[in-house]
Amino acid sequence: MKDGKGYSGYYRTRYGAWKGSIQRRGDRFRVYIHNPPTDQLKQHSRWVCFYWKRKGIYEINLSLNPRGKDIDSIIFYVEQILCESFEMER
Repeated sequence: MKDGKGYSGYYRTRYGAWKGSIQRRGDRFRVYIHNPPTDQLKQHSRWVCFYWKRKGIYEINLSLNPRGKDIDSIIFYVEQILCESFEMER
């Protein structure tokens, strides 16, 4: 859902849904997820991109901003990481 400063909603996968938001600051995006599945994500190589901010909110550092400022590609990227983290062998 688009609001005044960005987007908010849920990252949805077959493993669950996690509240999140994407804020645009000029040509840069700030990506957040609330109470992510940290036990699973810690096994993923992209876990190093998740930074705890406060009260269960993590900022996700994008290695590159999406071309064309495509919000859908950011959402897909986060959902892909979430799925991969659940599908990794332990």
